[in-house]
Amino acid sequence: MKKYWGIIASLFLVLALLAGCTGTTTDSTSQDTSTSTNLRFLLSDDASEITAISEFASVNVTVTKIGFQRGGESGSWIEPEDFEPWTGNLLDLIGTNATAIWNGYIEPGDYTKAFIYVDNVTGTLTPEAGAGEVSDIRIPSDKFHITRPFTITEEGTIVDYVFDITVIKTGQSGQYLIKPQISESGPDQEYHEINDEDEGDSTGELKFRGTILTIDGGIWTVSIGDEVRTVNVTEAEIEGTPAIGLKAKIEGTVGEDNTITASEVEIKEPEEIKELKYEGTIVALGETSWVVEIEGLERTVDVEGAEIEGTPDVGLEVQIEGIVGKNDIILATEIEIEETEETAELEFEGTITAINGNTWTVTIGDQERTVNVENAEIEGEPAIGLEVEIEGTIGESDIILASEIEIEKTEEEE
Repeated sequence: MKKYWGIIASLFLVLALLAGCTGTTTDSTSQDTSTSTNLRFLLSDDASEITAISEFASVNVTVTKIGFQRGGESGSWIEPEDFEPWTGNLLDLIGTNATAIWNGYIEPGDYTKAFIYVDNVTGTLTPEAGAGEVSDIRIPSDKFHITRPFTITEEGTIVDYVFDITVIKTGQSGQYLIKPQISESGPDQEYHEINDEDEGDSTGELKFRGTILTIDGGIWTVSIGDEVRTVNVTEAEIEGTPAIGLKAKIEGTVGEDNTITASEVEIKEPEEIKELKYEGTIVALGETSWVVEIEGLERTVDVEGAEIEGTPDVGLEVQIEGIVGKNDIILATEIEIEETEETAELEFEGTITAINGNTWTVTIGDQERTVNVENAEIEGEPAIGLEVEIEGTIGESDIILASEIEIEKTEEEE
């Protein structure tokens, strides 16, 4: 009998251990951080004068896939597997209007780019633009990417990333294209979030991000694009320290006087500005700004305060370090220009055959070359018939622009 009781006790012990193991596994799964949202991806449509969106009564777009490129050496792409294709009308997303097409989790770290795959774009023109006819809208590439870096922190702070696309009209052909708008995209854009259920009225709950313009006790004014709204934060739960010029994400309701009564406010603390690196080709040169083609797009580069290595010229490749300023202008801090045969420092040896002020004639090999010595550091006393070693670059009309010249010593000098 004791034997049976021992067996029964052993069975109870095994069952208790199994139950304990099962409970531990369930608890671990419930705390899985992969279920916590740390990124919200919003779609919007620029309404500036350069776009052609006003010519349409509707522009329906399907986004089939989204992704993000990690920074650092890996540069790997992340494509959320739980993204569900989104279809909607861009005219509902005009200006600062935006809608979240994905909320989810990605690994903490630095990211440099975001991309979307666009498919099945159809548009209907207004009667003024084409009597309501359906217009073909060309997609130059089914994959659009925008270089607007952002950081996902370990603390799980939610990042709202706005990706802006719109329709533009080409010059003579009149062809409509859908393209991303870099200047209206990124993690710091102002937006007014709308949902599929929104009917466009001015009352009810809303969520938006704007810039604090004034603070008067519990009453703030906040800009959302070109619109300025009054926000009552007296009863709001405020996260962060408000200050004029900071971004604020606000949830609340709109009253009869169009004042927003906030329930939640999240202040975005100012971040350390990160310098970015770009590679491109010089398209045009101005005194303080250049136009550089970067990844197929022409970007304006402010070079006024930049340290420039090399001689700029249209068509040359450049490496740029700097930050992105207002209107998507790159504010360059350092620029390195590729060396060509004309810009690279060369060395020559020859004999002085003529001296005319800052212009010498030097026989190098079996050729007579003109040498401009105006900016050269000259070691020794020049004279016709003396041997010289020259360092410099090739300028216009094949003239040697000397930077250093060493002249052989005469017998008297030795």
